[in-house]
Amino acid sequence: LAQGGPVTTVAVCIPSIAPRGEMLTRAIASVGAQTSAADALCVAIDHDRSGAAVVRNRAWRMADTEFVAFLDDDDELLPNHLEHLLDVQARHDADVVYPWHRIIGPDGRTKADLLGAQGLPFDAEALDSRNYIPVTLLVRRALLDEVGGFPVPGTPDWPHQDCEDWACWRRLRDAGGIFVHTPEVTWLWHHHGANTSGRGDRWPGRAVFQ
Repeated sequence: LAQGGPVTTVAVCIPSIAPRGEMLTRAIASVGAQTSAADALCVAIDHDRSGAAVVRNRAWRMADTEFVAFLDDDDELLPNHLEHLLDVQARHDADVVYPWHRIIGPDGRTKADLLGAQGLPFDAEALDSRNYIPVTLLVRRALLDEVGGFPVPGTPDWPHQDCEDWACWRRLRDAGGIFVHTPEVTWLWHHHGANTSGRGDRWPGRAVFQ
């Protein structure tokens, strides 16, 4: 940071479910390994099968930082994630910065990505027809608060059964948010065979979080 310049603060916000204690430990370790340290870590556990929208909203509302960076409990950040996203945000005065990822399959090997190795640049109109922006991004907290965060699936706000992140990006776009895509790969998206798409009815048992 430049001497005398404004300090941009960021919290990493992680929604988690009870059966993923080991995965959550890995995710938290990746936050601790950042070359630019987070100012806060906000973890919310879904004990009641409320679903990702409710728990993710609970997590970011814990933060009092200028920006929040989302991370799902079964994924992990590469060490340059926050540093790179904050740099891109500062250069473009962006409200949302979304990087790219490498998909890791159940066998630990890299899998092909349907959207390519670098992702897609922001296209406001295309966002109406499909979601091409993963949830592991950086977003201005005040704008997230302005739009009400993530709508709960299956409600009048979002009648679909999942993809509440897609709905949130559309809310941010409609509020005038500035989106910037960076093709840099800064996180690992684990496809481990038990992904739930954020739905509380898709994870087994009622295991106690450890």
